[in-house]
Amino acid sequence: DLYNFKETILESENNEIIETSVMRLDKKEFDLTKFFPESMKFKSRGGICNLQEKLVVISASGEGGMLDSNTDKFIYFNLQEHFKNKKIIINIIQDIYCLNKNNNEFNFLINLQKKEESPLIDNNYVGEYTSNIFKVSINNDNIKSELIYKSEKHGINWAGRILVNNNFLYITFSSREANAEGKYEIPLSQDDRYLEGKIIEVNLDNKYTSIFSKGHRNPQGLNINKDGNLIETEHGPKGGDEINFLYRNKNYGWPLVTHGTTYENFKAYDYINTIPGRHNGFEKPIFSWTPGIGISNIFEIKEFDERWDNDLIVGSLKNMSLYRVRVEDGKTLFAERIWIGKRIRDISFNYKNIFLWTDDKRIISLEKSKNTQMTRVVKGYDINVINACLSCHYLQTGERPSKVIAPTLTKIFEKNIASDEYNYSEALKNLSGKWDEVKMASYLLDPQSYAPGTYKSYKISSQNEVFKIIKEIKKLSDSGD
Repeated sequence: DLYNFKETILESENNEIIETSVMRLDKKEFDLTKFFPESMKFKSRGGICNLQEKLVVISASGEGGMLDSNTDKFIYFNLQEHFKNKKIIINIIQDIYCLNKNNNEFNFLINLQKKEESPLIDNNYVGEYTSNIFKVSINNDNIKSELIYKSEKHGINWAGRILVNNNFLYITFSSREANAEGKYEIPLSQDDRYLEGKIIEVNLDNKYTSIFSKGHRNPQGLNINKDGNLIETEHGPKGGDEINFLYRNKNYGWPLVTHGTTYENFKAYDYINTIPGRHNGFEKPIFSWTPGIGISNIFEIKEFDERWDNDLIVGSLKNMSLYRVRVEDGKTLFAERIWIGKRIRDISFNYKNIFLWTDDKRIISLEKSKNTQMTRVVKGYDINVINACLSCHYLQTGERPSKVIAPTLTKIFEKNIASDEYNYSEALKNLSGKWDEVKMASYLLDPQSYAPGTYKSYKISSQNEVFKIIKEIKKLSDSGD
């Protein structure tokens, strides 16, 4: 049919138990790459949200689907074809926000970035795009859409989160020239003439639009906490990824102040006399990461487990982890890192499952483990045995090296060969499947024989030493380090 509605049962993979500081989580992973071939040509965007028992996922290209969290039944559909029929070319779909389910009709919003034929040109400012918020309704095999808001023209937006609260729509806009702020006399995120670096509020009754807050660099997360306040995450420059409580008409300082510095030197920007690495004179984040984690979306968790209730759950791209952040009385008490091993683009929650949308087009489901025993798994490993490996490779704990000589050893037996963010040789790219003890031993003993053309030339001559290394790397993999 027109929109390619297809129904299938997804088989989960990479199932495992993740140990956090206070409980275990059961993890399931679903691969959607074969359903989303067009999305592989787009920048990684799109998103997920929950409508009762259904998780709705929309990729950057408009390919999408609904996953039943109880049965793993997946229904595929194609918004790209729908919008082609309306003569709308999708530049990219930035985000999705679920509204409601009425009988068999599922209703959600999408933020569709569209390139306009005639750009806005104002001195050296060029705005070629608009953000178009569509209400999409899916009923059986039928798709309907209605444009409910179209923004003024802006530059390319690397943010684009959307949220609805009390009939007000909120949209996040990145400061497009985040690494070239000196191009403008007034930084875009501080200039009220433009959308860049702002959180925009739209009254859905009369479409009245106003700036809710400004001074943002690249807002990647937006949600509401138990007190009804907006919470936001944003990328800093080099360091300074932030969690902010948002308040109307407040200025969050970018690029005048930041906890990070520029990529080029050890200071921020020179519009005013500020102290590098401080955040004086503007609204301060409740927490920031330096080094940065590649922060993504955020939500406040409720009714999942009393040990986690009201904590903030934050995704990360670069660090491929979740963070559980506790804030009490305006103070941040801790941020627990929970290793996932994928670049987490978006997160959602339905009181039973935490869902993750990853840049490699996977859905990951986390829920409280059915294994309720309180004894921890013993995770000791001998770092001295693998020291030879660490002259090139690295562990996932701490900051990813700026110049990666070789990929991480973390979870190496749970991942496909040559699947990390690393410039692998064609020899390794052509190998299929996951590492196991036999493959790893063959590779360490004679890399060129096992994978002719691999970049690795160093051989471990002793078979006994190889087996010792593999034994400790397996323990390391279990530890999540």
